[in-house]
Amino acid sequence: MVTRGWTTQSAPMRTRSPMEHPAPIKETSPICAPAPIETRGPIKALGAITADAIVMPCETDLYFTVEDNRREVAQMPRAELRSIPSIWGHRAGNPVLSPADAKFIGDSARELLAR
Repeated sequence: MVTRGWTTQSAPMRTRSPMEHPAPIKETSPICAPAPIETRGPIKALGAITADAIVMPCETDLYFTVEDNRREVAQMPRAELRSIPSIWGHRAGNPVLSPADAKFIGDSARELLAR
């Protein structure tokens, strides 16, 4: 029998739901261990980013607004906010839609990498 390109001889039949995790994560594993209280939260996480960064939201993006990114960049010691001047909102930077957006992002990335 062939199902989706697999034969029952070459691949065993699935006996569990694809949504089921193959092995439960234990609460004591490092991935689940809570961080020390002084390092928890997004403010501490953003402050821990020490790399140079340019955060580039689109001026018309309604999902990730410039104001949201402004607050995030304020917590990052070496970050700069540079809004993409585009009408494309969340899709800004798609080179098919707007070569000008792609140029803006490319120029900013090259500048960042040259630092």
